[in-house]
Order: sequence, then structure tokens, then C-alpha cells
Amino acid sequence: MLFRSDCVDALVWRGGLLNTLGRPQEGLHSLERALALKPDNAEGHYNCGVIYQGLLRYEEALRHYESARALKVTADTLNNLGLVLSQFERDAEALECYRQAMAMKPSPLTQLNVALVQLKGGNYIEGWREYQGRWEATDIMRDAKPAYSQPQWTGAEQIGRAHV
Repeated sequence: MLFRSDCVDALVWRGGLLNTLGRPQEGLHSLERALALKPDNAEGHYNCGVIYQGLLRYEEALRHYESARALKVTADTLNNLGLVLSQFERDAEALECYRQAMAMKPSPLTQLNVALVQLKGGNYIEGWREYQGRWEATDIMRDAKPAYSQPQWTGAEQIGRAHV
């Protein structure tokens, strides 16, 4: 593929594409070149964060997501930053990122992330309520949603009733 090796947008696009094609190391090389040319490129930092997160290199992912957020706040950056913060047990910060992301662009996947942090922190009433959104988070989850013959529990208190 021919492209200008000094065109930042082309390098960023190429880096994301290479990662999508399962070639993350090549993607990182392209993105690092783009960021060397233009260190304040938010999309380049975001894409580096995505690749490092996929490689389970959370410290690098965190650094790039924080850089991306400082340059341009997007719901996707906030959601992914929250995921990485959770890896470091920084759940209060992760929850704040998710809430900001939901305010910008509501998403069932971000709602699921909110639920998981709430449940992990012991906030069961709000966590279970938010967890209902999991059925809309991905196509796979939508297809897997069971059809119950009994009413589904909504998290409301059920005095005198047993749950199985």
C-alpha cells in the first residue's frame, strides 16, 4: 500500500486498520510515527490506547487514553479509559469516566460497564438495575437474551417473596 509516510492522518488511519487486521505491532509502529510528527493528535493516542489495551499493556494504554482525553474528550475515550482504570482497581475514577461517557453518548456497553463497577463495589440495587442493559450491549447478547415465562426482577424490594 502506497501512502505518504509524513501524512499524520494517513498514518493514524493505517495504524487503526492494521490493528483491525490483527497486526497490532505494525499498527503501533504507524501510530508512533504519526505521534512523532504530531504529538497532539488525539485519535493517534486513542488508537494507541486501543492497541495497548488489546495487548494487555494497561500502563501504556492508560497513558495514551489520558493523553487523548486531554486533547479531545469523546465518549469512546472515556469508556475505554474507564475500562483500563478498572484494571488498576481505580473504580471510582472509572465510574466517573463511564458516567461522563453516558452523558455524551448513551450506550448499552457503557451502561454495562457502569453496572459491573457498581456491583463490584457492592452497590447492588443500582448495579443490578443498570445490569439489565447487558442484553443490548452487543449483537451476541441481544441474540442470547432468554425469554422468561415469569416477570423479571427489576431490583425493587420484594418483601415476603423468595428469589430462586
